[in-house]
Amino acid sequence: MGPARAAVYGAGMIPHRTRYSCGVLALAFVLSACSSESSSGVHVELMAVRSVSGGEPLPAGTGVLRVDELRWTSTEIELLGCPSAYRTLTRWLLPEAHAHGNSTPTLSAVPVIVNGVSTDATTPARIGNLQPPAGRYCSLRYRIGPADGDALGLATAPAMLEHSFLLRGASGPSEAELQPLELLSARILDVTLPVELELSRERPEVSLSFVLDSERWLSALDASALAAGGEEDALLDAFSASLAVQVE
Repeated sequence: MGPARAAVYGAGMIPHRTRYSCGVLALAFVLSACSSESSSGVHVELMAVRSVSGGEPLPAGTGVLRVDELRWTSTEIELLGCPSAYRTLTRWLLPEAHAHGNSTPTLSAVPVIVNGVSTDATTPARIGNLQPPAGRYCSLRYRIGPADGDALGLATAPAMLEHSFLLRGASGPSEAELQPLELLSARILDVTLPVELELSRERPEVSLSFVLDSERWLSALDASALAAGGEEDALLDAFSASLAVQVE
């Protein structure tokens, strides 16, 4: 028996497994290029609407809550395409791994401190922008997380450093029995909000405004329990469930 021969592959003789791997890599490269491109002129403005009346007693589900200060840290806003075979394949071949500051045409990853208390002169605040490819989009992924030292607005709200949510005010079973209230949390909240949006050269610009439905939020709260130092998780769960987005 002669000496063992090394495997030699010439042109047209690539093993099946190697051809498969190369095909997957090539397809992933094409999908990556396609998914990262933005359409020229397509622009999405991201806004936050202050919707909670500040400084006055408000009826809660049980008791009364006065909101003097309400802030949260917007850390990621991602526009998600409608379900399709292409999108499923893209997510399988290109798993998402976003770090702070790594924005893409469909993801704003710049942390911004949002002020939720409204006044008579309040106007919506800009919290980011996107330049996504033209197409249909069916939802938004919104993450609220702890602010780092680079968060926009931190200079006017230093208490938000390493925190995601801040509530200051008073709560109690009645307006006459209000007790001071302060809640600081570092909990991460992930919310997926439905939208109906189609972007094209015919509709290249749109504004998406995040709004807190204050009545829905307050109606889910037990202000008496808040005054006793409880219900933090229930308050945050009700807060995230009361967020909505408006398309303009």
